[in-house]
Amino acid sequence: MSSFDHVGPPRLLNSEVLLPNSGEHGNPCCILKLNVENKSNVGETTKEYNIGLPSTTLNILLDSFGKIKNQLHLLTEKQNS
Repeated sequence: MSSFDHVGPPRLLNSEVLLPNSGEHGNPCCILKLNVENKSNVGETTKEYNIGLPSTTLNILLDSFGKIKNQLHLLTEKQNS
């Protein structure tokens, strides 16, 4: 087993969205911060990833999550009635 073999899959510890931020060429940009834990045979490490997203992309994602949440709520209501 090499030092790069994983003992467990990476695990998301927490996430945060920072709004707004100036992106390239003055376009609004959001920063998605992810803290990920990785277990390997040499121990545990935690790494932070900062991903820049155009605000339009974030709006599309939030809209999609909202629609999914509404559909799940409707399905739950249907099953409970």
